[in-house]
Amino acid sequence: MEKLNVLVISRSVLYRKMLSDAVSNTELGVVKHNAPNISIAMEWLNQSEIHVVIMDTILLEAGEKGILQVIGRDKPRLNIILTCSGEMKNPELVVEALEMGAIDYIPKVDGVSDEANVEIIRRGLKPLFMGIQVRMKIPGMESGAISCSESGRKEGLQSGSSGTALKSEPGKRINFRKADLVLIASSTGGPVALEKVLEDLPGSFSTPVLVVQHMPPDFTRILAETLDKKSAVCVAEANDNDPVADNRIMIAPGGYHMKVAGAGRSKFVLKMEDTPMVNGVRPAADVLFHSVAEEYAGKDILVVILTGMGGDGSKGVNELKKKCNCYCMTQSESTCVVYGMPRCVFEAGLSDEVVDLDRISGRIALMAAGK
Repeated sequence: MEKLNVLVISRSVLYRKMLSDAVSNTELGVVKHNAPNISIAMEWLNQSEIHVVIMDTILLEAGEKGILQVIGRDKPRLNIILTCSGEMKNPELVVEALEMGAIDYIPKVDGVSDEANVEIIRRGLKPLFMGIQVRMKIPGMESGAISCSESGRKEGLQSGSSGTALKSEPGKRINFRKADLVLIASSTGGPVALEKVLEDLPGSFSTPVLVVQHMPPDFTRILAETLDKKSAVCVAEANDNDPVADNRIMIAPGGYHMKVAGAGRSKFVLKMEDTPMVNGVRPAADVLFHSVAEEYAGKDILVVILTGMGGDGSKGVNELKKKCNCYCMTQSESTCVVYGMPRCVFEAGLSDEVVDLDRISGRIALMAAGK
């Protein structure tokens, strides 16, 4: 199997070694070059065929984010993965880099050995490398290489739900009327996808929207603030006891699961819980979706599963199909950074419609209005 060519950029010799070991241990990539700074990195990019750049975000804090603009302009197919050799003092720079096209951020963990950090980084890199290989159609890699959670897939297939995987047939409905609530889940590649979806929603859009984006604490606040500036609809990071309100898009805070509560009351509210991770993440879409299935039983729920690694969301969509009048859109494989979360829902027979990213906001607006 052909391996990915990787360029590692970090000022730290030790961290470059750690990243190189992590890349090698994935067995899917090989570090062709190391660079201590951006100027040398650009020389290597111009001289070699590089598929992936792993960049230490300390360089972003040193004012070197211009490389992202250069790569986006001159090498749009290059994949950038962010990591950090030390304390991330300005997480807003990472969020900005993700919005500029970096596909993910894998932080170094303090307080553990170098060997442990190599393994942590390897676990983060391997599925990303698999997704990149699939998109590049490197020989020996099939789309099945990115696997869903077996339990999530089997439960979906056995659910007997009315959801049928369609191939972009927006005219077909499952007795769907007008959305009472819109749910969006995303992970790897999510900041770019969310920006596209939310900034294209019309200012008249009034249906409440709840978003789960897999991100660490602080990052979701910055993401919400950034999206709020670009969207005609108010976007905010959710707090405990915030109401589920019209004309408002609420993003689950990093480090907390978000649930809804209030069935039978005049208003639904959001609850934040510092409970164990689910599907290896917190917040998890499955946690939110399960709570909505209970609290909004019988109501019309529109679910959108965007690009992301893993299978978070599939069990929750299955539960929504059982207890609510749920219509589910999944982002198309060709427009995903990683076709993991949408694929799991699709393969479980729970996707009602497959939609390209640039059409999702329009479909949300029409479906939410019952058109």
